Amino acid sequence: MNKLLKQLEAEESDLIETRNYLHLHPELSGEEINTLALISQRLTDMDIPYTEIEKGGILAELTNGIGGKTVLLRADMDALPVQESSCNLVRAKKVVSKNGGVSHVCGHDAHTAMLLTAAKLLRARISELNGTVLLCFERAEEGGGPGHSFGVKQILRYMDRNNIRPDSCFALHVDPRLDTGKLSVERGGVMAGSFGFEISIKGTGGHGSRPDLANNPLDCFTAFYQSLAAIRLRKISPYGLLTFSIPLVRTGTLGNLIDSELYFEGTARSLDIKSLEIFRDSFLNQLEHFTAAFGCEYRTELIYLEAPLCNDAEVADNARGVVKEMFGDDHYQAIEPNLGSESFADYTYRFPGAMAFLGIRNEELGSGAGLHADNFDIDENALKYGAGVLAGYALNELTDKN
Repeated sequence: MNKLLKQLEAEESDLIETRNYLHLHPELSGEEINTLALISQRLTDMDIPYTEIEKGGILAELTNGIGGKTVLLRADMDALPVQESSCNLVRAKKVVSKNGGVSHVCGHDAHTAMLLTAAKLLRARISELNGTVLLCFERAEEGGGPGHSFGVKQILRYMDRNNIRPDSCFALHVDPRLDTGKLSVERGGVMAGSFGFEISIKGTGGHGSRPDLANNPLDCFTAFYQSLAAIRLRKISPYGLLTFSIPLVRTGTLGNLIDSELYFEGTARSLDIKSLEIFRDSFLNQLEHFTAAFGCEYRTELIYLEAPLCNDAEVADNARGVVKEMFGDDHYQAIEPNLGSESFADYTYRFPGAMAFLGIRNEELGSGAGLHADNFDIDENALKYGAGVLAGYALNELTDKN
């Protein structure tokens, strides 16, 4: 690994520059045109062949053609519809989005930059590879883009059509819970699956002076919402973990008019797919019951179920070994699962895989705000650790000496 560390040191300034450029020019899910162009140009400059998958992203291939195992390394690239603050927790940020209302406050700019640097490190040692490295740059991780038709599903369909089945897959996500340069990759469930819903309830509108002549969908929703807490107690194992929330409820435009329609959306999350399935089925049964009881109808605008992200034990152990060998035991720190959801779960559901978490918290620099917060920031000194582990994992799997 000493050779890899020397290569990494030489590439660090370019790695930081790439991340900063991407941070300045964020693009929303499904709109990552310039980001795709940058990735394509960098891969072309490195003489790495690639395919742009329609609505999916880019899949590149590094191989010397002598067979062996296949390892997939993945990064996401899209930004969020969040107006970025110019300050982090304690000071002005070094770089701030130039695109109003759009920002990389989840670290996908860092993920893309780190995988591009890992690609460069691996390209320099392609003759040593006994196998193939797939470099996967995924679009629209944040919700699937317009019509939820972009992203991982398109990539996996392409892989199925072309009989691409990696022996293992590996990714990492920046994490403000960990100090800069600390890494965690645990066995089992590390990020939650989710049951998501967007639903309209239709009743009968009326004037606020005569609620008896209306059929208020808000009354129906309120009764339904109060019933959801009981699902957790009556249906879900006490040894299981499940949370739910409905952050968005929308109805009415005036204080004296009862609207005929109410719209709401939210999610339930769990590290156990069976718990999510039980909650989903009970949720829909109770929605049917309460809308009928209140003389309303409902329409599902969107329903989806996403699997939890579960790290394969062998892949996680191998990645943990790479972290310790490259950077020392003190750079490894176990953390508890994150109940956010992550599309990388779709890969680990099909192939042995693991996601590592990279610390970016630096209290002196002011990085450490939560993911998706407008004051989210990273300590750029963390980037080299992420790029190193991505390349190091592939080398560990595909070479006898690294």
